[in-house]
Amino acid sequence: MCGHVGIAGKLEHKDESTLKRLLIYDYFRGPDSTGLASIRNNGDVKIAKVASNPIDLFDMGRFKEALSGYNSKALIGHNRLATKGVVNNQNAHPYQYGHIVGAHNGTLDKSSWDKLCELAGEKTDVDSQAIFACIAKIGIEETVKHMSGAWALVWYDTNEGTLNFLRNGQRPLWYAYDEKFERVFWASEWPFIDAAIKTSSSAYKLYQDKEGHGFFSVSENWHYKFDLDALKKGGDTRPKPRVKELKGKEVAASSGSRPFSQTAHQNNHGWVNRGTNSTQTSTTGSTTGTGTGGTTVKNFITDKDEPFCGYITKERFVELTKAGCSWCLETVDYDTPGIVYDERFESILCPKCTGAHSHNRVYTTSIADIDKVLVFKTAA
Repeated sequence: MCGHVGIAGKLEHKDESTLKRLLIYDYFRGPDSTGLASIRNNGDVKIAKVASNPIDLFDMGRFKEALSGYNSKALIGHNRLATKGVVNNQNAHPYQYGHIVGAHNGTLDKSSWDKLCELAGEKTDVDSQAIFACIAKIGIEETVKHMSGAWALVWYDTNEGTLNFLRNGQRPLWYAYDEKFERVFWASEWPFIDAAIKTSSSAYKLYQDKEGHGFFSVSENWHYKFDLDALKKGGDTRPKPRVKELKGKEVAASSGSRPFSQTAHQNNHGWVNRGTNSTQTSTTGSTTGTGTGGTTVKNFITDKDEPFCGYITKERFVELTKAGCSWCLETVDYDTPGIVYDERFESILCPKCTGAHSHNRVYTTSIADIDKVLVFKTAA
């Protein structure tokens, strides 16, 4: 889980402190890194980001140079909770690839990330980087066709002079207008906008519709495109962004479905994969049998102190699960039975997604590059 915040349109000095407030509130969605992209009125881009909290970012000379309300037409903020890629300044959002400057909240699955890297023609350290590299090279319509996972995207196109929003059903994104329709505010959670406005030393008045609503959710799978030069002029009527439906390769969800469940059965020898012909007896430690299709199966019985038989340490497990399950974000603990750890993609899935509750499973790669499945359960 990460967080978006920002302000665009006819910006003033007061918007600088409001943007800082938004980044501070958003810190609770992403404590690992903080970043800002400032789009100047002449189209230049200034980016400042750090693998730390907002206060540390505010002290940086680069941030003080970037944050300029009068000289800018968009301030794009982001707070990162790392799910893929190490925590460092380079991997913090926003990113710039050519004419595209953007930030991402969410996580793509590994196959989608790999495909975007292939299309962009470069290997990226973070799945989010691959998204914007692809948008810059082949456009959002082609890029989103190959995206599977969770996303809320915010980006600026320097060629078009447009601010863009796009999200799927896995991540939120809210926006609001000021009363004169000169500014648009956005955040992953609308209370951040509300709190930043109400605590500002300078008065803001937000637009409200006939029903009294002042905060609007970006519709799922719809691409919003704002012309910032037009927005800066204000007006008497609510400006409407250009919109177009864009859907990615989402996994269809259904009631009670388990997208990553691994069917298994239990015999007298412990847990083995259905479809294998392994008949080895599981004891403390490991035994090996040969499954169908050349798959090697190892069975383990372990204790709660080492539920993954040394294939992942507790410290690494905690690092990978700061955002929870790699698919549904459910909280997972190191000694919870039913977890799947995929060493190849560094993903961890909770029992709710795997459909298992009495055994764990590890996917890894053998020296001969043959996939092997390690199946084990916690000893009673």
